[in-house]
Amino acid sequence: MESFDELKRRWQAAPVPQAEDGLAARIAKGHRKHLRQVRFMTGSFSLVYVALAWVWLSFPGRTWAFYAGLAGSALLLTATLWLQWSAAHPGADATLGTRAHAEAVLGKLRRRRFMYTKGAAWYSALLLASLFLYYTDVLADADLTFKLGAYGLTFAWGLFSHAVSAPKRRRQVAEIEEQIRELEALHTELSASSSDS
Repeated sequence: MESFDELKRRWQAAPVPQAEDGLAARIAKGHRKHLRQVRFMTGSFSLVYVALAWVWLSFPGRTWAFYAGLAGSALLLTATLWLQWSAAHPGADATLGTRAHAEAVLGKLRRRRFMYTKGAAWYSALLLASLFLYYTDVLADADLTFKLGAYGLTFAWGLFSHAVSAPKRRRQVAEIEEQIRELEALHTELSASSSDS
């Protein structure tokens, strides 16, 4: 039977598969980019929260649709911020040579991929629904032409902004999927090397 010191020496001498510098660099770059976007989004949403609070407090005694539209918008913004911040992951400063780290980064990348694919469509649809609820009260006394114009322009703006951001989201999803494939291969390699020992 080997002594503890001999086992420790062999364990420390065993090679640990490491991610290629390219993968680690791309993950770190993606992490920094995502953090910049989330920080900007947080600042922007803070201004929107102030505006929503001002509208809420400036117009007392409105109908339930008015407050439901404002509250729905605020909840949607909060959920979006939470999802974006929860998808932030450690960059290259943490070692990619551990299975636990690879699994954690994979989970965060999968969450970001979801937000850029299905999440973006849900966000747009729910934001439009909140605005339409708000319009139900605000435009109650407006004539039909004005109501149709307001609803139509808001819907067109929602479609337009979703369509304009689609190419950027597709690029981001392609980058994320490539990183996921490489990390899954690394995770498999790490799993195989840990089961061999």
